[in-house]
Amino acid sequence: MPPSEVGPDDPQVLDAAFGHGYLLLPRDQPAGRLVERWPTRDVAGHRYHLHPRTRVTVATGAPGTLVLLGDPLDVGAGIADPDRVAARLLATWRDGDPDAVVREAAYLGGRWTAFLHPGDEGALRVVPDCAASQPVSWADGEHGPALGSSSTLVADALGLPPDPLTVRVYQDLAAAPREHRTVMYPPGQHTEHEGVRRLPPNHLLEIGPGPHPSVRCERFWPWSDRVERTDLPAVFADFRERLTAHVGLITGLGRTGISLTAGGDSRTSLAALVPHRRPGTFAFTYYNPRQGAREGRHRADLFEASGWAWLAGLGHLVLRWRMPGSQEALAHAWRRMFPVHPPSVGAANSMYLGLPRDLVQLASNLGEIGTANPMPRRPGEFTPRRLAELWQSAPFAAAHDHDAVFADYREATTLTPRALAGYDLHDVFYWEHRMGAWGVRKYAEGDVGHRVMLPFNDRLLLETMLSLPVAQREAKVLFVMMQDATPELAGGLPTGPGPLGDPGLPSGWPDEEDPVGWRDLVAARPRLREELLPRIRRRGGRT
Repeated sequence: MPPSEVGPDDPQVLDAAFGHGYLLLPRDQPAGRLVERWPTRDVAGHRYHLHPRTRVTVATGAPGTLVLLGDPLDVGAGIADPDRVAARLLATWRDGDPDAVVREAAYLGGRWTAFLHPGDEGALRVVPDCAASQPVSWADGEHGPALGSSSTLVADALGLPPDPLTVRVYQDLAAAPREHRTVMYPPGQHTEHEGVRRLPPNHLLEIGPGPHPSVRCERFWPWSDRVERTDLPAVFADFRERLTAHVGLITGLGRTGISLTAGGDSRTSLAALVPHRRPGTFAFTYYNPRQGAREGRHRADLFEASGWAWLAGLGHLVLRWRMPGSQEALAHAWRRMFPVHPPSVGAANSMYLGLPRDLVQLASNLGEIGTANPMPRRPGEFTPRRLAELWQSAPFAAAHDHDAVFADYREATTLTPRALAGYDLHDVFYWEHRMGAWGVRKYAEGDVGHRVMLPFNDRLLLETMLSLPVAQREAKVLFVMMQDATPELAGGLPTGPGPLGDPGLPSGWPDEEDPVGWRDLVAARPRLREELLPRIRRRGGRT
């Protein structure tokens, strides 16, 4: 049944928009219309506006009040209960200095944001997870800083317009040759709204007390110098143990589905999932028939993903990539979330329509931080121009001067060789700048309907991967070893003709193939009609 058209304030729209999000304001600051139906909670002079699906955990003690939003996982201790995680953090805060609790929180897995309210009225310290995957955007307001999981929420509360630099950047990127650009996201600390900044990974936000508080962004990682490790078996043992433990805790959060492609990142997450398979665990891939008709690589990605799922003993669900109608619930929600420049919504729509609402999705987006990301590596100074080139490309940086933007970013994030303590600029910049800005949009694609969790969102895991020499990381040796160490996957995909078999889909889906209709014919283009027409005739003729 096709999705129905709804109004912009339909309950489905309100549930999808800003899924698992939050807006934090001074108690006297009026909230915007986007959160007017959200439940609220007052803590130490602040008011939390919480999306109905946002998990909140509060612990109060002698040092103050700790608020955890999201799903914190203590991988080292094997704890997935947020109340127990919060109690342990509160004990560390009580017994040590404030930096001790930041360090303990920084090594949690899962997806979360921590807010530490000390006794001083209005004071606040905000610590994001490893990849700042549950974002922190902030801006100064009349009554004090406003913080939110989206720059749109902050701008709506404070009445801020679109950021003119970001709007111009998007226009320039759209007009640039494809080979001169990577992916579209704002440079530096800019967001899509004027005056709203974002907190990068590996940084905390310190807000002072009083009616006119100071706001300071401070780097807290790395704490120690990078030490290169050459004992590959030992590094792999640490990597495998940590990743498998993290995935095990994630699967305990609910019914699990892994987003699977033919790539090594998702296959590594699959290997970590194999020991934790439960009834109902499945894999899925979204597929665009039109792109598949044009690109053999796109078809191969789907078929190989299906093969890996079969080897792992998982059912494989294929989701049809398509854009929503302008009056469907997700289209309304997407426009609310991204009013300045909405990214493509096809992948989000395929998951929104095709996946259960109680799903916990394993997404492997952060794996490239610990291998060798696509940024071209070359030695040199950390100049603003070099950062602009890493953001997009050298030709784009030469044609569009954003050196001042990246000079400000370098100063705000203390992006210097001394501060990075031996970690490579390319790795840290990709981690903090690209995945801290563009990456969060990818997680939002799933959060509109269910909950996205990230197996590689674990600081100790990434430190372990980054300890290897760059040549081994470029070869993705840990991913290869992970596959080889998993008996179900070690032999690789079978070659030659014949079906792989069918382990069956989880309960809740029809087991018959959907009929092929005229839309499939149009999408498949003339060269595939000879294959599709016989199937249509077998199903009864005209469609």
